[in-house]
Amino acid sequence: MDAGLVGCFTWLRPTRLRSRAEKVDGRPAPSRHDNDQIRPTLAEYSFEAGKQTVVVLEKAAGLIGVPFAKEALGVALALINEITIIEEQVKNVKNRICGLMLIIVDTVHEKELDDLSTDIQTGVESLTCNLAKITRDLNDIKDQNRWLTFFFKNLNKAKLDDCIDRLQEALEQFQMSRELRTAEELHHIQTRLEAIYGLTKEVASRVGEIQTRVDLMDSKVDEIKAMMKKAQVNRASILPWREMPMKPAHFHGRDAVVADVARLLVSGEKPRVCILGPGGIGKTSVALAVMENVAVENKFGKENCFWIPCVGATSPGLLLQILYSNLRITRDTGDALGDIRIELQASTEPRVVLLDNFETPWNPREGDQKEVELILRSLSSLPRIAILVTMRSNFPPSNEIDWEYENLPPTDDASSRKIYTDIDPTAAAHSALYDLLHALGNMPFAITLMATLAKKSKSSPDELLKMWRKGGTDMLSKPQEGMNHCISLSVDSKIVSDNPEALTLLATLSMLPAGTDHHHLDWWAPTLKNKAGAIATLSDAALIVDRELGGCVMISVLPVVQSFMRQSDRISETVRKHVQATCYKFACGHKSSPGEPTFKDDVVALEGEETNVQAILLEVAMHVAGGDGLPCSISLREINADTDTLLDALLAFSWYQYWSKPRVEVAERAVISLKIDRYPDACSHFEEARICFRTLSDGPDLLHAGRCGLALSDTYQYMSKPSTVVEKFVLEAQNDFNECGSEYGLACGLFGLGVFYWYRGGRDEGLPQFDAAKAAFENLHRPVDVAHCLHEAARCHAGGGRYSEALDASKRALQDYEDLGLTHQRCEALIRMTRYLKMLDRDDDALAILPRSLEECQRLGSPLLIAQTLEEFGEIYTCRKDYSAARAAYEGAQEQYESMSGTYLDHRGAARCQHNLLQITRMEKNPTNNSICLRYAPRY
Repeated sequence: MDAGLVGCFTWLRPTRLRSRAEKVDGRPAPSRHDNDQIRPTLAEYSFEAGKQTVVVLEKAAGLIGVPFAKEALGVALALINEITIIEEQVKNVKNRICGLMLIIVDTVHEKELDDLSTDIQTGVESLTCNLAKITRDLNDIKDQNRWLTFFFKNLNKAKLDDCIDRLQEALEQFQMSRELRTAEELHHIQTRLEAIYGLTKEVASRVGEIQTRVDLMDSKVDEIKAMMKKAQVNRASILPWREMPMKPAHFHGRDAVVADVARLLVSGEKPRVCILGPGGIGKTSVALAVMENVAVENKFGKENCFWIPCVGATSPGLLLQILYSNLRITRDTGDALGDIRIELQASTEPRVVLLDNFETPWNPREGDQKEVELILRSLSSLPRIAILVTMRSNFPPSNEIDWEYENLPPTDDASSRKIYTDIDPTAAAHSALYDLLHALGNMPFAITLMATLAKKSKSSPDELLKMWRKGGTDMLSKPQEGMNHCISLSVDSKIVSDNPEALTLLATLSMLPAGTDHHHLDWWAPTLKNKAGAIATLSDAALIVDRELGGCVMISVLPVVQSFMRQSDRISETVRKHVQATCYKFACGHKSSPGEPTFKDDVVALEGEETNVQAILLEVAMHVAGGDGLPCSISLREINADTDTLLDALLAFSWYQYWSKPRVEVAERAVISLKIDRYPDACSHFEEARICFRTLSDGPDLLHAGRCGLALSDTYQYMSKPSTVVEKFVLEAQNDFNECGSEYGLACGLFGLGVFYWYRGGRDEGLPQFDAAKAAFENLHRPVDVAHCLHEAARCHAGGGRYSEALDASKRALQDYEDLGLTHQRCEALIRMTRYLKMLDRDDDALAILPRSLEECQRLGSPLLIAQTLEEFGEIYTCRKDYSAARAAYEGAQEQYESMSGTYLDHRGAARCQHNLLQITRMEKNPTNNSICLRYAPRY
């Protein structure tokens, strides 16, 4: 029933009425007569109450869902309507019925039919029958004539009293029934409450027991936690993880890269850094130095720096095991990656993880690389985790991770020397140490092994260099360790062995010590079907190095890898024979002489592959001469079959080097020995050659014998021999040319005579000889010899003080040499032009030429020409009082002069530089001293 509706009946609830004798607030109760004028009478209130009750009960009857209760209310309402006709007589009946209705409503208004007890239903039904009978009786009284009611009031009153008595009896019966039921229910409730109370006491007792157990459990939990913590610590301590090693004791030349990597690790939120490079380059050493860096230790703390050695992680599963143990993970749910992630993610401290030698899991022998990438990316996604990777590759793993990376180069010369001499101090002053370090490619691991071998065997660098050229990496190797093992980890890796063309390309490049242009691979290795795939594989394994040089991409193999491949027949006979045949064809295909249309292009082509061609030719030539230089599997018969081709290639390459960069290693020819400033050796070879030409079995070749005689005279001039000795060879050459009757020989005789006159001191005496020779060579179309005549004529003009004429002749000679592509002669002409410009007070023009001259002389490798160029620098800087620059120039020149041996020029040059350095020191101490006196190089 609606709460608002129930509230409407609260004013009808019975209250105890005060007696008239009771006092209100201590005062006598007012009499009825006193209130007649100020409030309605009780009769008026009763009448109004009747009307309001009727309205309310009409509403209540419509809201109650119990059928028999609604019927009873309806009958009661009808009865009230009847009684209102005789208001004063039935007011007590109406009030009682209203009270009854309130009881009924209060009993059933929130209950459904099934929820009511049988007694209540029976009582209401009985009351309904009584009310219905009373209503009929009242209706009978009502239906009488009003006059009868008026005149027989007592009779009707008796009838009405009877209705009231029956109503009172019905009400008393219903109320008693309800009270009995209520008492029964109260007894039942009391019984239930007693049961609940007993149950509550039992629950309270058990709760107390539980509390005691909880208290005991708390203490047990604390003990268990302590035990678990102790167990975790103990478990982590016995897991098979390895302590992080220290960086090598002899660690030099890596300070910059260590600082750079450390900066990357401590500055980023999630740094991901790779150190890349071939085996033995020092990747792990650099990484360990980074982990020892102060900035890294300050940020992460030693306890949060983890070294993960991945060299044994040949599958994704093994990688997870190694990560699990070396990260000291204690969580164990069977999901290794999940356990690792959860423990690392739970930590609030930053951590740095070094994944060392990650090339092993990245190219797994079992499983899939995608599984490894998933593990790596999962680690990379974690916050507060810095990752440092070392890897034998030129590229970092996974393109899905934003890496910072360093491709580690070999150590510089000074650092390599420091590493070696730290281990073997006795080698510090040995001249062959530089060559030995270069043969090792400045690889720190190889240097360490070689120096250790030197210390134990008491071997000098030159002895070890000979052993290295013969035995290679085998001399630095033991089973499962050393240089061979280090290199084989890359060469025999799965990624390389799965690509046969990569092995073919590696073998080919191992025969080319200088590497080659990317485009030249088409003829060095024409059998490759997927050249790009082979290059990519070798690059992934860090077995090749690429660099940009003059707009070209050069691809090469490190020296230690070349040595490894050349031992134990690792290069197949097919590859070896093809590379040699290609070399012969290349050298012979670019054979030409100065003045020929293709000469300059041929020089450029041979220059690009010079080191490779020279190495291949010397290797085969050494084997032909003495049986050394090639693997035992190459028979002498196979070499002899190609002897003619080999000889043609040797001659073609020898002439190239004569005209460009003379090297005695290729052909022991006297003319080449002269051009590299080894004058005593050149003299003996020239003399031997002249005798051979004069005693040939099919007749003497006097033209070439005469040219050998002129070469001898030139060499003796460089050695400052007496003019009488020089004149002897000049006159003998003139006789040879006259006897052979060759116009070219006669012109050469004129040229040689002019040179001798210059040497003897006849500056102007030699000029007519050069002019006559120049005319003869022009008639014979010999542009090279014409340029030589101009070059020597310029010197004659300078000796006579005619520097303008000298500069003009020198410029013409320089142009011819440039057109012909003659590097050595071009350098000489540049130096002479510098001297002539100085004498004309054009120092600025001279300084503009000197850098170019020095660069070309250094590329040529001639100590004499380098020294002469540096001397010109020193003189100009001294005149400008730039003493620091002058000192550096003279010191460099002195060093170059002293590197030569057995010549007059080197002694004079070194002494001149020493004197000038002393003069510069005096000027530095006393700038106002104007008595400085330099010794100048020749002005011609």
